[in-house]
Formats: sequence, C-alpha cells, structure tokens
Amino acid sequence: MADSRGAESEGRVPTAEAALERLGLPADRRIADLTPEEMQAFRLLVGWEQGGPVVEYPTEAEREARQRREDWKGARAGRGVERPCLMIREENIEIFRANLKRDAATADWYERFVQLAEKVAELPLSLFEEIIPALGPWNVAGSFCPNCVGDKSDYTIHHPFWRWSPLEPERVQCPHCDIVYPQPDFPEEGRLELPRLGWTYTFYLSSRELAHPDWREGWDSSSFGGGPTHVSFSGEIRRCALSWALGQVEPLGVAYALSGEEKYARIVETILLRMAEVYSAYPVYSYRQEYSDADPAYAVEQVDALPTPFKRAAFHYTYTGAWKDQRELHGKGETTTTTSVYPNGEWGTSRLGREKASNGQLFLTLFKGYDLIKGALAADVRTRIERDFLLELYLDTRGLSQRVNNKTGPGAASRVAVGVFYNDSEELEAGLSQFREVMEGQFYEDGSWKETPIYGAKSLFEGMAEIPELLRGHVDLYAEPLYRNAFETYARVSTPLGTQPTLGDSPADYCLQAYLGDLARIRLGVEIPTGADI
Repeated sequence: MADSRGAESEGRVPTAEAALERLGLPADRRIADLTPEEMQAFRLLVGWEQGGPVVEYPTEAEREARQRREDWKGARAGRGVERPCLMIREENIEIFRANLKRDAATADWYERFVQLAEKVAELPLSLFEEIIPALGPWNVAGSFCPNCVGDKSDYTIHHPFWRWSPLEPERVQCPHCDIVYPQPDFPEEGRLELPRLGWTYTFYLSSRELAHPDWREGWDSSSFGGGPTHVSFSGEIRRCALSWALGQVEPLGVAYALSGEEKYARIVETILLRMAEVYSAYPVYSYRQEYSDADPAYAVEQVDALPTPFKRAAFHYTYTGAWKDQRELHGKGETTTTTSVYPNGEWGTSRLGREKASNGQLFLTLFKGYDLIKGALAADVRTRIERDFLLELYLDTRGLSQRVNNKTGPGAASRVAVGVFYNDSEELEAGLSQFREVMEGQFYEDGSWKETPIYGAKSLFEGMAEIPELLRGHVDLYAEPLYRNAFETYARVSTPLGTQPTLGDSPADYCLQAYLGDLARIRLGVEIPTGADI
C-alpha cells in the first residue's frame, strides 16, 4: 500500500492529534458530549463530509506494527514441514486407498467427489484469479433484499442467502423474489471512504432513510446484534466470489492428495497466489460494517482502542453508542475524539469472515487445503503464499483470539496448526493452553455445561475438536479426563429422541453435530445420538 493513498496533499496531516488541531476539536472529548459546532467538525474528521484532514499513511506506530508482523512471517514462511502434517497425512491417504479397493460405499463417495472436482477443474484457470477482488468484502450481517423485504423475505438476514454463480460473477440474485442486483431501482447511494488506504465502499440507502433529516441516526436501517447496518450489493458480490473461490481450496487439496491429479493443485495455487497479491490491502472491519482506515497489523493490535480518525463507519452508533432512541450501547459511548472505544472489539472483527470465529475457521480450512498441495509448488511460490496471505491471515486470527471465550476454538486450533506445521513449540503450547482454558470455561469437571448444551458444542465444533486430531503423535488429548467427560455427558443426558436438553438458548430440536458424534465414537468409544440419527 502506498503512503497516504487517496489523500489530497493540502489535506494531509502527520498525526491523528494534528487532525484534531486542524479542525479545532479538543482531545479526549466524548463524542456524545460534543457541541453542535464541534459535531460539524467531527463529521469532517470521520469523512461524513468532504474536505476533512487525512492522517498521512503510515504513521510510525503503523510502521512498527507492520515490521513486527513481517519479521514474524519472514522467520517462518517457506520453512514448514515438507510432508502433509495436519488433519490428513500420508497414513490416512494410504488407509483411504485401501478402503477404496474393498468398500463399495467408499468407492461411491470417491466417484461423486471426483465428479464435483472435475466440474470445478473444467472452468478456465484464469477465472479463479479474475473473480477474487482487489477490494475486500462487505460484512453480510443485517443483509436483506429491498425488493421483497417484509413480503417474501425477512428484513435482516444474518447469513449469506444470495444466489451467485462463477459463470455470472458480477451479479447476485434474490432467492425469494428473483430480482437481480445491481439494480437501477435500488442504487448504492451510501459511501464509506477510507482515504488513507485508498478505498471506497458503497451501500444501499432506502427512500425512508434518505427522507430522514439525518439517516446516520439509523432509524430505518437494517440491524445486527443491536446495532445498525446496511446492505451493499457490490459488497455482497465480492463476498460471494471470495467465499466460492476460497471454498474450493480444501476440497481440491483433498482431491489432489487422493488422486495425484496436478490440475487440482494448480487451481489451489492460482487462488492462493491471487490472495497473496490482494490480501495486504484488505482492511479490518466489524460485523456492524465499521472499517479501520489503517494498516491491518496495527488495526488488529488496537482493535479495542483505535485512533478515532482511523475508524470509519456510517452511523452515530459507532462513535456515541446511540441508535434510534437508545443511548450508551455496547460501551461505545466512551469513544472520544482521540480514541474509538470498542469493548471486546475482537469478538466481532475480521478481514474475510463475519467475526473472529469465522476468521479462524477460514484460516484453518485454507491451511489444511494448502498443507495437501504444498509439495506440488515451487519453493518461492510456497514462501510467497505463506508470507503474503496464509500467515498474514493467521496473525489476524491470532491477534483477534487473545481473549478466551466460546469463540476462541478456531483461534486456538489455528495456533496448534501453525505450531505443528512449522515445528513452532511456542505457538503449539499457546494453542494447547487455550484449548484447556476453553474446556475449563465451558465444562465442569464432570463434563456438564457451564453455559448450555449448544454453547458447549459450539466451542467443540468450531475448532476445539480439531485440536486433538492435529496433535496426533504430539500430545494425546483424548486421554485427558475433562475432554472425555464432556462427550460422556452428551451421551448420558440425550433424550429418547436423540436431542439434547432444552436449556437456555438450546432449542428443543438441538442434536449434537454428527462430526462430534463420529469423533466420540471412533476416538473415545462413546456413542452419542446426533442429528444424523433422527
């Protein structure tokens, strides 16, 4: 990223403090306490009005954060274990090939799996590079279809729902009313400017929002998790393209490992090289579409307390905690002209996923897929992919997983995976420590839950259950009493229908995920009814 991208020379200032001085704003004043005149200046500070000062990029603090990150990556990139060492190893491939010869179900699965891989391989190799955008995605939280909302679809849909195809990559279609976006009847008139990084995000503003004296109060917006959001069709298109392309990495890695067909490895190589080219410019954002106009290494380190001029968002809520008639939401009322306060900000932060758990899950699936094809790559290509994408994504994941809670599983598993891959005892031990801390935080000594059945399983299913598998040959976590007790509790309290008890937010039809049931049966000899059994 070039210095001061997008900043007019006369609007540049050397520091965030200088930006406040330029606008006559006091330092450390709560945004909620600004006078009307000061609020007008604040709108210039965060880009709501044109002509405000832009802090030169990068600052000294950003340079230092970036250098720490580059030094860490440089010491590891291209220096990992040569053979597959994560979830699928050579001995697993040998077992599969033996089963393929003698088991009809295995042969049937493999035939269908290869058919899917072949359909992907039939696409032009250039497509996998072309559909990965230079501009990062828009967070899906609070998305909706304005054409049929309230009629055929819900107002806020918190998961990907658009129809999208790599054969028509520049459009999305609503599955409820079939309208196609971009759509001239629903233009993207909202703009979120990141002048330091040189990016502009656009989003849809409804006629009701535009009719409001100040739509930034969020009265007629969509929402997620108690805060206002917007839908961006262009952003959804980028997200769909990224999700599809990155979703090919692990399956094609498995296809290459099982078949030896180089074409599958070449597709994975193309995808990861393109990500190595563009990922450095993807900004850090929250699941309420609050973007950090700063070097991502620095933004991750300062996720709870970023300089306010670097926090770019569409709504007053981000800076005052005010939304509609509510005040002091989520601790954001403590944001000042100097520091944008975001208590436990890592919880909802990412650069590719929706929040920290999905960011870690994405790293894991990409790293596992890469582990299977790395032997087919030239040494310099491996170094570039690891340095400029995979380890960059990993350090985002690690930085956003410092606090231990029920979203820590993917971060802990990521640390273990990196520890195994690079023979890095420090990362491995840190991940193992987090594993044990999460287990102790979610389960009592007898294996019963400290929260609810669904939240105990959430931690296991989202990364935690992968850690004992990753550590095969290193540490036997299946022998640890608490881990076994947790699974035995699920088996012991299952209802006659195979569901788990209805406690808290565990619904009446909740069953343990089939993947966890398989692990319990195969590794621990514990039989647990799962959703697959009903």
